[in-house]
Amino acid sequence: MTIAAVARHAGVSTMTVSNVFNGKGKLAEATRERVMQAIEALGYRPDPMGLRLKGAAIARIGFIHFDVESMFISGAIAAITVAAAERGLQLLIRRSKAVSRQEALALAGELVRAGA
Repeated sequence: MTIAAVARHAGVSTMTVSNVFNGKGKLAEATRERVMQAIEALGYRPDPMGLRLKGAAIARIGFIHFDVESMFISGAIAAITVAAAERGLQLLIRRSKAVSRQEALALAGELVRAGA
């Protein structure tokens, strides 16, 4: 699925689709709604790799875990990975043996600096 297909479906330009998707530009509400309906109908999601090539900001989420042996954590990581990929998000996972609040905050700071 491409942005061009969404534009054709909505009867607008690719720039209009891009503006709607990114929340930019001044558009009539009817146009914005038509584009959103086309995005929904076609199931369009931007390609994360394409966004990186264009230098666009990548949405990232961070996940810090402390017990890799836990079945709960393993299941949570698997579910979060799938959900992030479906939404075009980049997932940053860090394992920590932090035992103090200060160590945990330092690791969280590392994720923030990485863009999560």
